[in-house]
Amino acid sequence: MKKNFALELQEGFISLVAEDDNSVAERRAPLGKKFIDFKRIKKGCNIIHEDCSGFPEDSKGNASNIYCLDDSFQIKWSIEVPLDNNCFPNPIQWHRKMEKKNDSKGNLNLTYVTNTETFTCADWRGVTVSVEYETGKTIESELTK
Repeated sequence: MKKNFALELQEGFISLVAEDDNSVAERRAPLGKKFIDFKRIKKGCNIIHEDCSGFPEDSKGNASNIYCLDDSFQIKWSIEVPLDNNCFPNPIQWHRKMEKKNDSKGNLNLTYVTNTETFTCADWRGVTVSVEYETGKTIESELTK
C-alpha cells in the first residue's frame, strides 16, 4: 500500500509523517536556529524556509535559507541569493509567479499570477524572485524595494 506523507513541525524538528498511522519516516533539525515555513509540494519535493538569524553563511556571506529536501531529507537544492551578503527573511508566496509587463507608456509593471510550479519570495535587500519548485532555479527576479 502506498503511503501519503505530510510535513509537520514537532519539537523544533521538521518531520515527514505518514498520514495513515502518524509514523515518522524522517526527521531533521534546522541548519540554523529555527524553521519559519515549510510545504510539501509533492513526493520528493519539500520546500523549507528557515529564519535568517543564525543560518550558516557561505564564503560570500550568503545564507541560502530556502531549500528543498527529498523524501530522505537530503538537500536537493538551495535557493541562489541574487546579491552577496544576503538572505530571504520575507514570507514565501506559494504557487505564485512574478510576471513583468510594460504598460502602454512603456512603464514596467509587476503582477503575480497563480502558478503551481513556482513560488515567489523577496530577499532582505528588496529583490523579489520567482523560483521553480523542482529545480530551485530562479526564473524571474526584480528589484521591488
